[in-house]
Amino acid sequence: MDELRYDVVSSMLSNFPAKTKKDRINSLRQVIQEIILYGLSKADFFDIAAFYGGTALRIFHGLDRFSEDLDFSLLNKDMSFSFNSYWEAIHAVLKAYGINFSEEKDEGVKDNTYTVYAKANLRELLHTFFPDNLKEGTAANEKLTIKINVNVNPPHGGMYEYKTRVRPAMYSVRLFDMPSLFASKISAILTRNFKNNEKGRDFYDYLFYIGRNTDINMDFLKNSVSAPEKTKYNEAVRNSPDFTWGFLLKLLEERFSEIKFEIAKNDMSGFIDDISVLDSWNEENFKSITRDYFELNKDKYESY
Repeated sequence: MDELRYDVVSSMLSNFPAKTKKDRINSLRQVIQEIILYGLSKADFFDIAAFYGGTALRIFHGLDRFSEDLDFSLLNKDMSFSFNSYWEAIHAVLKAYGINFSEEKDEGVKDNTYTVYAKANLRELLHTFFPDNLKEGTAANEKLTIKINVNVNPPHGGMYEYKTRVRPAMYSVRLFDMPSLFASKISAILTRNFKNNEKGRDFYDYLFYIGRNTDINMDFLKNSVSAPEKTKYNEAVRNSPDFTWGFLLKLLEERFSEIKFEIAKNDMSGFIDDISVLDSWNEENFKSITRDYFELNKDKYESY
């Protein structure tokens, strides 16, 4: 790796805290995520797919929480999709920036999602990019892993936009627009099978959208929640003759009454620095801010 590219990575890392080993690992993960996006852009991946999820929201819209995975959706259904043709481009850009990665392929498609893993030696990464700040030991075989998910059977109705970044070098990414991202998040809140393991990240992101009074892509949301999964919310939408604004509010209020918010708050402990911002998380507060949002926006959705 030449000095210029080392400086680029170091500059990107400087945007994140590095007080602890955990901070340094998180910062490496987030910078490597962006380098992978750059590699995928060079390989024309975004001709057939769009970026979404918490990492998309962090990189392109300023979400202030750590995010782990890279989530994509194909534009059109392809149950035979394979990620294999994109590894060469990813390896090339990672190697150019001093990062040696190996891939671990998942076995086919599960629940409409194709999953692969990119892995690097953590000790090597820390020694390369934090040579003067290594007080904690790291096992020789310890890995930094980035999970890459691709939805190969997307619901219809998503809308997209292109966003451009200049680091590590200029590149563009197709991602879902904000109303479609919000719709995707609401779908996750309604239909994710938590089993007493609530994902606090979903609710943190939900508040991010609500706080910005983000519009909802209602058609995309209806198609997402109408998917053939078997939660009661999937069935409620499939069996309802009308997907109205008021019906959606009713579903969300019912969902919030089921959430174990203490579990959701505990899930957030590794993703934000100041967990005191979660003190007000409870059923009534989520219902209240949701009712306010729906009242404020009801005129926009008269057709629903």
